[in-house]
Amino acid sequence: MPCGRGRRPLRGPPRLIIEINLKNTRLFGFNTKGKVNLSLTEESEWIQYFKEQKEKWQNLKSELEETDRQIDKTVYLMYGLNDEEIKIVEESV
Repeated sequence: MPCGRGRRPLRGPPRLIIEINLKNTRLFGFNTKGKVNLSLTEESEWIQYFKEQKEKWQNLKSELEETDRQIDKTVYLMYGLNDEEIKIVEESV
């Protein structure tokens, strides 16, 4: 596409949007022109990437849950709650 005086068009490469179909674990790419089938290599790379990100998220979630438990224990200790009172508090949440 000519732009005059050697200028390049201001458009970048087509965006690729990935859809994950969890039922049959296939990945499909979409660009501005429609659906694009990914090669097995590309699909494998994306699946590996998503697995790595999922593992990172699960690790962070576990750390956050453990931190929440530690905060709860500290608060119970600060207020001098006994086991029965702690049980009441935890059941109310």
